[in-house]
Amino acid sequence: MKYLIIILLIFLPLKLTAPADMKIPVIKEGGQFDRYTLSWASVDYWLGFYEVKEKDIVKAQIRLETGNLQSRYCLECNNLTGMKKPRKRETTAIGRDKSMSVYSHFSESIRDYRIWQDKFYRGGDYYEFLVKQKYAQDKQYIEKLKKLNN
Repeated sequence: MKYLIIILLIFLPLKLTAPADMKIPVIKEGGQFDRYTLSWASVDYWLGFYEVKEKDIVKAQIRLETGNLQSRYCLECNNLTGMKKPRKRETTAIGRDKSMSVYSHFSESIRDYRIWQDKFYRGGDYYEFLVKQKYAQDKQYIEKLKKLNN
């Protein structure tokens, strides 16, 4: 027990921060951008931070899956991409609500999406990839994404 307290005293004061050279965008309307508050600017930030492939298509997915960042799963479960909790692959999900993944923060949802991409995406037409992966049950999903991407 004594060693646990010593370890806690050593590591608790550490502040985990992003690297100093990391660029943080500024919102044009004024004020400093906050990457931890849910907004389209912060979604863009985390998509770039995690180097998500096909960012424009993924952003359209987020828009569609969350109802423009307004759905219950988005606001209560921090799930931006409609990801279901995986059974076998690595995940950042901390739980599930029905079959949907629950995340500690919306950025973890984006990180999990990148883990999913790394596991399954090998390049090529991303829309075809989403169809082959059976990403959505909606048969019009790809057409909706394409409309949002125009």
